[in-house]
Amino acid sequence: MIELKDVRKSYNGKVIFEDVNLKLEDGMVSAFVGHNGSERVPC
Repeated sequence: MIELKDVRKSYNGKVIFEDVNLKLEDGMVSAFVGHNGSERVPC
């Protein structure tokens, strides 16, 4: 399992997001898609 808690991201001093929580359970396949494409992450 992968778990992230209270994540905050800023760029050039501007907060993009904060207080983000994410939990990926074992055995799942997830895709993270951004402006540069996607990344498939098996858990």
